[in-house]
Amino acid sequence: MLGNKLRAAFGQRVFVGLVFLCGCGWAAQDPKPDGKGGQEPPSATALAILEQAEKEGKHALVHVYRGKETDIEATQTLFSKLKESPEWQKKVLLYQLDVTAKKERAFVERYNLDYAPMPLILVFAPNGALVKHFPYTPPDEKQLQESLAGAKLAETLKALQEGKAVLLCVQSQATRHNAESLDAARQLAEEDRMKDVAAVVVADPADPQAKDIFSRFKLETEVEEATIHFIFAPARVAGKLSGPTTPDALYDALLSPFRSGGGCCGK
Repeated sequence: MLGNKLRAAFGQRVFVGLVFLCGCGWAAQDPKPDGKGGQEPPSATALAILEQAEKEGKHALVHVYRGKETDIEATQTLFSKLKESPEWQKKVLLYQLDVTAKKERAFVERYNLDYAPMPLILVFAPNGALVKHFPYTPPDEKQLQESLAGAKLAETLKALQEGKAVLLCVQSQATRHNAESLDAARQLAEEDRMKDVAAVVVADPADPQAKDIFSRFKLETEVEEATIHFIFAPARVAGKLSGPTTPDALYDALLSPFRSGGGCCGK
C-alpha cells in the first residue's frame, strides 16, 4: 500500500532535506530585537514568536547562535537595519535565540539545532513552514526578500515538513478538466489509503502568491490541461498526471516511483 510506504518514508517530521540545514549556532550578546526595536520580554520564546507571526500574517526571522562562542556582529547589524525599516516591519518579526537557553529547548530539539552551523538565520513563513536558512553569513536585503515565501509554496513546504506527499494541482481559468482533476486529488487524499500522508495544494500560474512555487520546483506555467504534480519530502517532484483522472488512476500514478525500484527518490 502506498499509504504504508509513504508513512515509512515520510512518517517522521522532516526538515532533513529541506534543511539539514538547520543546525547552526553562534555566539552573541543578550537577545535584543523584538520586531519593535526594544528588548524581548523575558517570557518570549522562539515558538511563541512563530505563533505571533502566524497571527499577524508575517514571516519570522530567527537568528540562532551559541552563547559567546559565535560572532554575531554582522547579523546584529542586519537585524538593527531591519527593525528600523517600516517596510520590513510590515513583513517580518525578528527574534534572537541562544541554543543554550533552557527556555528554547523545545525549539532547539524540534529543529535539531544543537549541531547546526552558526551563526544561522532561519526564515519561517506565516504558517510556520521553514522556507530558507542562511548559515554562517547573513543575507543581504535582496536575498532576504527573495527568501520570503508565497502562500502556495509555504503551504506545500509545510505539508512536506509534516511528512506528507503533496498533490500539487496546477490549473487556471484557461485549463481544461479542472473539476475532474481536483476532485480526484481531493477524494484520494481523504481515502483511508492516503489519509494523513497526502495533502492537496491548488496553484494557478497567474496567481502572484504562487509564482515562487513554480520557480522552486521548475514547473511549467503554460499548461492546457489541469495537471497534478507529485511532490515528496524533502522537496522532490516525482511525476505528474495531466487531464481528467480518477482517484484510482491517480493512486496508481503515485505508486509508480516505488514500483520502479527507486523509492520516493528514484531516478
